[in-house]
Amino acid sequence: MFRECYFDFNGRSSEEFGVFLVHADDGIFGRQFGAKRELVTEKLRYNPCPYSFGFEEQVLSGEIELGFVQPMGQKELRRIAKWLFQPDYCPFIADDTPDVVYYLVFSDENKLQMGTNDSGYITLSAQCDAPWGWSKKLEQRYDLRYNNGVFTFNINHIGNHPGYNALEMEIQIPHFDETDYPNAQTRPTVDKNELYYSIRNTRNTKPAEKFVLRSQPWNGYARKNPLEKGETVYIHMGKGELKTDQKNYVTRLDNCNKKFVSLEFGSNDIEVEGRCILSVRTQYPILL
Repeated sequence: MFRECYFDFNGRSSEEFGVFLVHADDGIFGRQFGAKRELVTEKLRYNPCPYSFGFEEQVLSGEIELGFVQPMGQKELRRIAKWLFQPDYCPFIADDTPDVVYYLVFSDENKLQMGTNDSGYITLSAQCDAPWGWSKKLEQRYDLRYNNGVFTFNINHIGNHPGYNALEMEIQIPHFDETDYPNAQTRPTVDKNELYYSIRNTRNTKPAEKFVLRSQPWNGYARKNPLEKGETVYIHMGKGELKTDQKNYVTRLDNCNKKFVSLEFGSNDIEVEGRCILSVRTQYPILL
C-alpha cells in the first residue's frame, strides 16, 4: 500500500513538485481493522485485578519517504518545503487509494538525504488528525425556498465508527425579496422574528425531539437575537457547533434547542421544515 505513486497534499499534486511517495509506515497508512486504541487501567495495592476505565484511541502517525523524479537544487527544495510544512492539518490523498483522505501535518524529525547529482530522498514524520482515514466529503444541496411543509431526503451512512456523528449542515436563509423570489405574486411575506427551521432523523428521533433553530431564543435569560434574512448558519451536529456569517454574533446556540441530529448506519430519512437553501455534508471514518 502506498508504494511508488504520486499523491495530492493541500490540494496540489506531488507530480507538480517532482516528488513521489516511495514508502509509508504501516502505522500511518497501513490497512486498518478498527481504530488503534489503548486500554486505560489503574491497579491498586493488594488488588491483583486492575480497574478498567475504557479505551483511549490514538491518532495515526509514522514516517513517509519521498523520492525525487529528477535531481533537485536548493530552489526546488525550498519550494517543496513551503508546500509540505503547513500550520494546520491538510488533506493527503494517494493515487493508489483515491477514495481515502488523511488529514495530516508533518512534524518532529524530518530528514533530507542527498546523493550524487542532486538525487535523494526526503523522510517526513507525519501525524493525522484522527485514529483513521476519512471518506471523501459528500455534499448534497437542496433549494427549499418554496418549501411550505416537510421536505424529506435520504443519507446513506457508511461509517463504521459508532461514536462519530458525521453530519454537517448549512442553512442559507433567503432575503425574501426579489433576489430570491423574482415573481412578486409568489414571494412569501416573512417576519424575521418568526423564522423557524426544524430537522429530524425519522429513524431515531420522535417528532417532539426534533432539532429546532428559530428566531426566538430558547434560553429564557438570553437576549433576543432573531435570525436575519440572508443569514447563513453552519451546524455541526456531532460537535454541537452553530456558527453564523453575521458579524455581530459568534454562535447561534441560544437560538436552537440543542437536540442535535445523529445518524444510524445505513439509510436515514431526514425531514426538514423551513424555507432555505440547505447544504448537507457528510464524511465518515474508514476503519476497514
